[in-house]
Amino acid sequence: MRITEIQQNLARGKPLPPGIAKTLDARLLDQLPHSDGYEWMQAGVDLILVTVAPGEIHELLKGAFD
Repeated sequence: MRITEIQQNLARGKPLPPGIAKTLDARLLDQLPHSDGYEWMQAGVDLILVTVAPGEIHELLKGAFD
C-alpha cells in the first residue's frame, strides 16, 4: 500500500500505521493545546493527535497543512 493510500485510511479510533507520521516542529507544538498522554504528529497535510500508549488516532484534522 502506498503512503497516500494509507493516509486516506487514517481515521479516529484506528491505530496509526508505523512510519507514516512525523513529529512537529517545536514552534508549531507550542501553538497547539497540550494534553498528557497525547502527541501531535503530521502525516502529509494532516494534523493528527495520537494517544501515546496504544498509538491510536484520537483526532484527525485532514488538510491542516494544505
